[in-house]
Amino acid sequence: MSFSHALKGIVSITLLVVMLVLVTNRGALAVPCASWKDAEKSLRSAWAKGYPNEKIIKIEQNGEPDVYDKMKSTGKTKIDSHGDKWEYYSKNTFCRIPAKATVQQVGGLRIFNVSAIFRKSGKGFVFDDMGVGESEAVAKTGQGAPSKDEAKKLIADYWLEKHPETKVTKVAISAPEFKNDSRSGRWWYYTGADIYVTDENGNNRKCSNDYTSLYKGEKGAEGKDSSGPWKVDFLDNPVCN
Repeated sequence: MSFSHALKGIVSITLLVVMLVLVTNRGALAVPCASWKDAEKSLRSAWAKGYPNEKIIKIEQNGEPDVYDKMKSTGKTKIDSHGDKWEYYSKNTFCRIPAKATVQQVGGLRIFNVSAIFRKSGKGFVFDDMGVGESEAVAKTGQGAPSKDEAKKLIADYWLEKHPETKVTKVAISAPEFKNDSRSGRWWYYTGADIYVTDENGNNRKCSNDYTSLYKGEKGAEGKDSSGPWKVDFLDNPVCN
């Protein structure tokens, strides 16, 4: 065998070994957890038990699984020779699969941030608990937000109504967030607003209000009569600088 053929053979074997090592390491680094199918089934079951009057309409995974360790009490204690009482703890490995669940409630639909929490048992994971985080209401038909341009104009007009001596040069807002009170039937939107104005002395200023309310109907009964025009209210006094 020539030297060049021998060299090619060595290079090929080396590349093969490197590829096998990479594949092996990739498998070792993969996050072990229950499957999404098991997570969805467990979340639906837990929700039905915890909230029997509500129904999950849709649920979907919302990120990659997260593995972590947690110390939990074993319920066992020991008193040492000095009379001190010690409690035994054990380290448990858990896995969290995040999800978003669209839930039908009496007052309408809400989207919840939830998570299926599994505990490592032997070589696998068993369902341990359901985490329920923040949620947001889903607007019904006829409860859509005003367009961004319309909302900006409403806020500018409202500002000028309160401060006719100034001039509004620009309005910037965050995406309107739907809010409702299912018990009273009220609904409205919140948005953060930056209002750029020129004051009576010719100074340019930015006035901000994190909670600007966009609503229809009357204050205190928002949305009950949604046939009229949109209105604006500042929950706090805008801060200008």
